[in-house]
Amino acid sequence: MITEHALLPVIAGMEDEFMAAFEQARPLISATEGFGGLQLSRSIETPNHFLLLVSWASVEAHTVGFRGSRNYGHWKALLHRFYEPFPVVEHFQAVEPATTAPHPAPQGGSAPDTRPAHGPGIRQALTDLKGSATWNPHTSTSSKAPPTPWA
Repeated sequence: MITEHALLPVIAGMEDEFMAAFEQARPLISATEGFGGLQLSRSIETPNHFLLLVSWASVEAHTVGFRGSRNYGHWKALLHRFYEPFPVVEHFQAVEPATTAPHPAPQGGSAPDTRPAHGPGIRQALTDLKGSATWNPHTSTSSKAPPTPWA
């Protein structure tokens, strides 16, 4: 899995309209083969800036699969008018496993709760790498992931 990173500078005053258009655009990207999930976050310090993180099976799933699809034309029509300047998009590959903060110990002095501190989404997708930044379930000839070295 790779992560697409795009900082989206939305024209000030158009944030609510952008978020409504994004909800309309969401199914267009999620229908793409190789799509693994997305997260849209809004800046606290600069409320007209949004961070889009998208999990893809490969860079090509995004650059060829999605950008080469009809859905991308609809995506552009819905969203590109909101950006000033146009966002820079980059792709990232995990170099180490995702970590989470431990949960506090339950009442009574028992051992701390070691369940993951996150729900499904990008963090889970990174965890799903199964211990190898290069193992890809879509291209691997083995159905079994390599052992996790940090488990």
